[in-house]
Amino acid sequence: MLINYIPKAIRSSKISLVETLLFFLLYAFVGYTVDPGDILLIKTDLILLSGFLAIITLFFGLVNGLLALGMVGLAMYSFYHSFDVDTFLKVLVLVLVFGEFQAFWKSQIEKYQSQAELLQEQLGGLGKAFYALKVSHDQLELNYVLKPVSLRRSLATVLESFKEDEDYYHALLVLLEKSFGVNQMVIASVEDGHLKVEAKTADAKSIESKDPMIIKAFETKRPVYIADDPKALSQYIAVMPSIYNNKVESLVLIEDMPFMSFQKDNLISITFIYDYFFETLHKQRTLMSNNTLSLFDNDFRFEFIRLGHLSKKYDIDSSILAFKTESELNSHLLNDTITYTYRDLDIHSTICHNGVYLTLILIPFSSAESARGLQERICLSIGKDECAGLSYTLFNLRQEKIIHEFLGLSDA
Repeated sequence: MLINYIPKAIRSSKISLVETLLFFLLYAFVGYTVDPGDILLIKTDLILLSGFLAIITLFFGLVNGLLALGMVGLAMYSFYHSFDVDTFLKVLVLVLVFGEFQAFWKSQIEKYQSQAELLQEQLGGLGKAFYALKVSHDQLELNYVLKPVSLRRSLATVLESFKEDEDYYHALLVLLEKSFGVNQMVIASVEDGHLKVEAKTADAKSIESKDPMIIKAFETKRPVYIADDPKALSQYIAVMPSIYNNKVESLVLIEDMPFMSFQKDNLISITFIYDYFFETLHKQRTLMSNNTLSLFDNDFRFEFIRLGHLSKKYDIDSSILAFKTESELNSHLLNDTITYTYRDLDIHSTICHNGVYLTLILIPFSSAESARGLQERICLSIGKDECAGLSYTLFNLRQEKIIHEFLGLSDA
């Protein structure tokens, strides 16, 4: 069952509880060895018990710290002449303090990890866009007479089928068949730990979820080829997973393709196209489920929604610098200035709505105060007279309703 790969967090929490019990037994054994009458080493030095509880709580969390403290209380009741309430309350306070610190520490780690993941996604997106251009022109140059069409155009056609609510999985299947000569293949999604066939060639076999190459693809979260293990008893020659939020969401299962086509460059291209397709698919679904700033371009809206999610979940500050003007000249000067003033990580978009030119600059991971420097540089570059014709202000990303009100939009 593929569902066995999902509840790792639950299993790891159970393991940590068992480890806490084992560590306590080890501590009690050492205490018994030192002094059978003081297995918790309270009389020797209270710092030893406090240090033990600090290690457990800071490493595993408050629940494990309270479990260890409960074992300490049980040991006090069972092995001592009287229950030392004063000592127990002291270590209880320490465990609560350590637990609060561990929770704050963990939340900060998650916050910075989420920032790093977003930056990595943006970097990966640029890399994929570059590779798309490279593959597209390579194919165009190689097959210009027979197939005067680029893969980039083909991808656009497939993604257009998604927007029109057509069978986009089948469109992707046809694209891979025509571009790389795949004879037998299956495209499957993962739902509740099970593989669901979304599209397949007419002569493709049924999916065997216990196939060793499928299992390896789930474990490694990387493409698996028959050359990696020629002795593997698999019906596939390549299994390529699509990863989203660090989980395998779908698979391309190739059963047969011509020998001359089964080469590294083609397999890398198939993996890229498949991954690029599903990444864009998620982007389109996100945009269709959220009408925030619907008049602005999709790339800007997607980043706004994604950063807004991080802001609400991890309290990560991001800012929006908004400009309004009724002068087309001022709008042109503003956008020309923005192109050489803002950072590479920032993204901006401009629309004309009801005769008013609206420009937004999205500034990731920056509070309104730290983003004010960009505002001042832009106004200084434009000039005092032109800047006087602009209405502008800074917002935190969480102020979505006020942003719409300032822009005069009704889709809040």
